[in-house]
Amino acid sequence: MPEVAVDDPLSKRTARMSISTSDLDAESHNAQIRELLSESGIPGRRDSAVSLTSLNEDEIQKSDPNASTDAIRPPTSQKRRRSSAQSFSSTTVAQVNKLIKTESLTKGRSRKKSYMSAGSPQLSINVTGEKRLPFRSMRDLILKVFNCTSERPPKWFQFEKASGISKVVVCMVPGLPIHISESITTPQDIYDEKLSFLYETFSDFIATSSPGSKDSLYPSLETLINVPLTKKEKKQLLEDSKNTKITLYDLLMTTDQMVSHNYPVKVDVEKDEKWVETKAFDHDGSHTFALDCEFCEAKSGKVLTRISLINFQGEVVLDKYVKPDEEIIDYLTKYSGITEEKLANITTSLKDIQEELLSIISADDILIGHSLESDLNVMKFKHLKIVDTAVIYEHVRGPPSKPALKWLTSNFLDRQIQCGEVTGEGHSSVEDSNACLDLVKLKLQEGLCFGLNVGEVSIFKRLATEHKSRGEDFQSLLINYANHKEQESYAEPSDHNVQRIYVSNDDEVLSRYQEESVDKNMVVLNLRELDFTSGRYRVPDHYTGPVSCENNSLLEITLERLKLIYNSLPANALFIIHSEVGDPREMFRLQSIRKKFQKMDRDGEDLHQLAKEEIWDSDKLQQLIEETIAAKEAVTLVKVKTVDT
Repeated sequence: MPEVAVDDPLSKRTARMSISTSDLDAESHNAQIRELLSESGIPGRRDSAVSLTSLNEDEIQKSDPNASTDAIRPPTSQKRRRSSAQSFSSTTVAQVNKLIKTESLTKGRSRKKSYMSAGSPQLSINVTGEKRLPFRSMRDLILKVFNCTSERPPKWFQFEKASGISKVVVCMVPGLPIHISESITTPQDIYDEKLSFLYETFSDFIATSSPGSKDSLYPSLETLINVPLTKKEKKQLLEDSKNTKITLYDLLMTTDQMVSHNYPVKVDVEKDEKWVETKAFDHDGSHTFALDCEFCEAKSGKVLTRISLINFQGEVVLDKYVKPDEEIIDYLTKYSGITEEKLANITTSLKDIQEELLSIISADDILIGHSLESDLNVMKFKHLKIVDTAVIYEHVRGPPSKPALKWLTSNFLDRQIQCGEVTGEGHSSVEDSNACLDLVKLKLQEGLCFGLNVGEVSIFKRLATEHKSRGEDFQSLLINYANHKEQESYAEPSDHNVQRIYVSNDDEVLSRYQEESVDKNMVVLNLRELDFTSGRYRVPDHYTGPVSCENNSLLEITLERLKLIYNSLPANALFIIHSEVGDPREMFRLQSIRKKFQKMDRDGEDLHQLAKEEIWDSDKLQQLIEETIAAKEAVTLVKVKTVDT
């Protein structure tokens, strides 16, 4: 299904959503609709300039809007199940449609008047045809609202008095049971009681498309919070970087970065005798070293079993096996290369290694490594001059994701490392140290922007920088789930003016929002419990919310959370809800078949022995493309909360 271009001309079939205080002129028609729905056994709407949309299967009972989230959380042992579909007679539908048609005409006249008068911000949505609107378009809307883009405004929306917007709140809520095929759905089609809050609050549901390629999905949140640079901006950035000479000191981690990435900065070695810290002293030879370690698993966690240290010339200064004080329960040989036989006659202890390193490395020397915080924490070794190749080079998705050393070495140095994973020999800490050293040397030659995602900039940085240039302060808040527990220490650079909070369940999302959002200009929230209970995605290990729910109770709770967020908004706030509603599981299955087949092909394995369903061919490729289109289906709702709503 192709995505709609933002500059597509509007046709006569264009559906329009207008949010304004003058919508109240159509109140008499609203009353007739409520009366008719009530007679048909369908709950009516509250007074609101909004529409009714989508009929779905699940029914729920409304909760007390004043109840706390703790009180309405379902037992985690429950499972979700579907109830029978709600329906109403064709006569009722026809009557409702007739009334809504009259209501629409009345609203059309009142909209024209609303644009002529002063007052609240006015937003109109114009989406045409059967094409889905790319979700990235919501990023364009936000930038336009805050006047932080020089691009021509897209034609899919019109905003009058956008400068009057007091706050923008975006809620990512994957898994809402809403499925629409039209580019924009309005009330004459469907209504679902259990989603009444959404229908009473939002005039129209916009069919959007999640980001991705023809055969894969990209994270919607990352698309929202990262802004592509223009060709001019990118060219200027690369030219400036290339022409600016840098030294190792320009690559050193700041204290804030080290804290953010879990480096042992705050450890007091005077109070913990197991820890040591480098001291400043004069010595001959290199003052820059690359370090890498190999670890095995003990009951207490990782233990050091090999350490390698090389100097700036690539010469090995130290390479030793280490005998842990604890019993090893898993040698992790595939990665570490360590076996019981290799450590059989080793007597070197962690204390011996600490003392030897202290005699080689001065506090003024520079240590290079990849995610070196892991090595230093296991070794209980504190050093403050660090160059981390997992920081000076970026993952393609940007922080807090980190690039793998193997990928960096292949992509930038055109050589393969860690091949021992396949042969069973494991990694070589000397090889990995050399890779880190060569990546740093390459960075020194190519400039600060080399290896970074210069094609985009954080939306938080863009918003903060633009407002600072006007003498204004702009603060943002992002509440999200981390992919891994270790990511939770990540903090945005200070000039982004964003507070990033990680949570483990949706109750925490709501409570932290209530605590931290008051003074923020933009807020992005990620509510994932509906998604995690659906079975569509892997649940993080540190997730503490429900894993299943019965009778749609979790849907009811999620809607109550959204209602609480909406009710807390100040006047003239822009509220956006985005839900990925497509099911990606079949796409994932096909991707897995392709990955396995291609790996076997690369490894020279006999493909003729595979069953038909395991063979990757053009039919499966076409099926994957079709399943990806279906998985991209999403729905987005946009609302300006005016003074009168």
